[in-house]
Amino acid sequence: MSADTNNNSTVDAALRAILSVLTDPGKAFTIFVLILMLPIVLPLLPMLVRLLIRSYTFAARKCRRTARN
Repeated sequence: MSADTNNNSTVDAALRAILSVLTDPGKAFTIFVLILMLPIVLPLLPMLVRLLIRSYTFAARKCRRTARN
């Protein structure tokens, strides 16, 4: 099998996968909703990361306090 034939089959498989997603209404709707949610979720990411770091450091401090006592 030549490299050219292999490349064509890869492109063909990728196109088939894209078509299956677009023709299946459930998958297409899910992707559509995810794309719509991006502008809402992206600005919140830094805040969520800060919140996770704070909660982790708070839990770590609390564990250190209870370990001393």
